[in-house]
Amino acid sequence: MQTEHYEVLATFPADTTNAQRSRMLQAMLTERFALSVHREPKEVPGYALVVGKNGPKLHPPQAQEHGMMLGRSASGQRTLHGTSASMSGLASILADMLGRPVSDATGLTGIFDFSMEWTPDPVSEAPMRKGGPAQEPAPDGETGPSIFTALQEQLGLKLETQKASVEGVIIGHAGKPAAN
Repeated sequence: MQTEHYEVLATFPADTTNAQRSRMLQAMLTERFALSVHREPKEVPGYALVVGKNGPKLHPPQAQEHGMMLGRSASGQRTLHGTSASMSGLASILADMLGRPVSDATGLTGIFDFSMEWTPDPVSEAPMRKGGPAQEPAPDGETGPSIFTALQEQLGLKLETQKASVEGVIIGHAGKPAAN
């Protein structure tokens, strides 16, 4: 599987949903590659997003629009701006940046506006390089808080280490593909 590569071209009827396409693609791969897989839970290191000891520093939403924008300030700092954003959404983007599962254990419901700025850490933010923007360190002489410190100081939240259960896909068998 690591040495041979195949191009798979598939077409779907125009009215199929993403879920239907996923099932159709799985069925095709199972048939063509004699693929057998099963799923099993696996414990991995992760984080719980919790409220810090002095309480959250989040603001009521000011706009109808919602979302989060990850960027870089003029000084080279990483920035995250949330507009009408949920804590589960924040946990999700933190998981993407840190490459570990992050669960929302804040107990905060609703939506909030927030903004934070931190110095990129090439080690803790390395997973983001695979699918997202490159993470360069801040310019020489520029230092600021880590993402962990920024969460505490700027948002009144913190990340606590915990074990997380994730579903892994185990490949039982894969063969050479059948001809078209």
